[in-house]
Amino acid sequence: MTDNDSHATSMIQEQFGTIDKVSVMTTDGQEIFLNKHEFLQNAENMAAFLPQQLEKLKTDDARFTLIVYRSQSAPFVLEIGPGGEAMNALYHWIRKETAAAVFQQIHIRTLEVAATDLELHYIPTDEETAKISKLLTTATYSETTEPLQYSLYPGYQLVINTPERAIAAQLLSPSLIGLSLGKEHLFYTVSTDLFSAVADWLPPEKGGVPDVFDPLLQATKVILAPTGEGMSDTLTYDPAESSRYMGLLHETVRELKRARPLSTPSPTTAPTYYLRVMTGNTEHTIRVYGDTFRYEGKMYQQSELQEFLREYRQIISK
Repeated sequence: MTDNDSHATSMIQEQFGTIDKVSVMTTDGQEIFLNKHEFLQNAENMAAFLPQQLEKLKTDDARFTLIVYRSQSAPFVLEIGPGGEAMNALYHWIRKETAAAVFQQIHIRTLEVAATDLELHYIPTDEETAKISKLLTTATYSETTEPLQYSLYPGYQLVINTPERAIAAQLLSPSLIGLSLGKEHLFYTVSTDLFSAVADWLPPEKGGVPDVFDPLLQATKVILAPTGEGMSDTLTYDPAESSRYMGLLHETVRELKRARPLSTPSPTTAPTYYLRVMTGNTEHTIRVYGDTFRYEGKMYQQSELQEFLREYRQIISK
């Protein structure tokens, strides 16, 4: 142990006394216990959150509440979230420790599986639930706050029913899942066996009659061409290049599917965007006019599509 570690440890002992256990409370009321010995061993990080070194968070900024249970006094309680240098270091450390503990502590009473794009559901058997539970315990926390990954069609989701509450996990790609705990969003890499099992239970072809936008899911190339002065350059991507690009395509189709058909004629003004989607040798062109668009000779209302297309550059440039 270094001199700095020894000094930090003595500060912790002075601050807390004898520690019985340590937990983190999420903003939706879920208490997750941390490993006390690992907590104490990380003395250098622990010293960073002594009250005199931290700014006080606004309640709205808090993501977790750290609770240190002590033998001879009331629990030490501290709200944690993104903030200044010391608080931010503590936040990322506690976030990592909490994420690592989640799937080790969750007791799955029952499990529900959904393909949200198809409005299909499946209840696994006890044996199947045990298989999923085992796969989740091997999930590895990914230290990212913005994965830039939209869920792949048909939007698989696990609803984990514990004795205390239901927890939803999104299967973003065959190897990435997202978990929401209160205000916090955590991401994990996981065995592709999880995605494969869910796809076997709810295959995309069970979705019923396809609509006019479904062929776009098979795109081999997507081109977004803004128009007008001061607009960004044309962006092109191949959905097969990565799961992130495939997720972007699938989210684009979701945005189109949310549109409401109109009986009005096409505007006489130029489109704001041309969205060209190639499926093999066929080009499908979507002309976007503010909060409306034209596709296959028909007009649609979709007020959020243009804002979504502005986010393309953020994802494609990563």
